[in-house]
Amino acid sequence: MLLNLLTNANKFTRKGHIKIYLSLTDFVKGDENVDEKYSSKYLFVKVIDNGIGIKYKDQQKLFQPFARLEHSSKLNPNGVGLGLSNCKRVLESMGGNIWIQESRERTGFHDLNCGTVMSFTVKLFPCKFKAVREGSVGK
Repeated sequence: MLLNLLTNANKFTRKGHIKIYLSLTDFVKGDENVDEKYSSKYLFVKVIDNGIGIKYKDQQKLFQPFARLEHSSKLNPNGVGLGLSNCKRVLESMGGNIWIQESRERTGFHDLNCGTVMSFTVKLFPCKFKAVREGSVGK
């Protein structure tokens, strides 16, 4: 997921920055499926760029299979439009989610050239492991 978002950010950011934020949260606000007293941990990832941006009216189209936007097709003629739809499908099957919002750092409008913020969560499941004392491996 992260590699897909970083690749997209790199393709559509000719100059400027790409930032990555990672955090661990106990639950996701607004997730009606999360009972706070029995919540799991979530990995929260945000990729921010100041590239060409995505028009507000086109944002949800990106999560549909084979979705390609007119302005991005000119910059990236080789893409087929499956990356974000595949990410969404996999993340949702893992109890996570993915969403997009415009970066309003520069223009304040839902317009091109204002950057993009892509975020996703992944539900982390507890795992059991046997602790190994130092020096006891292989004995």
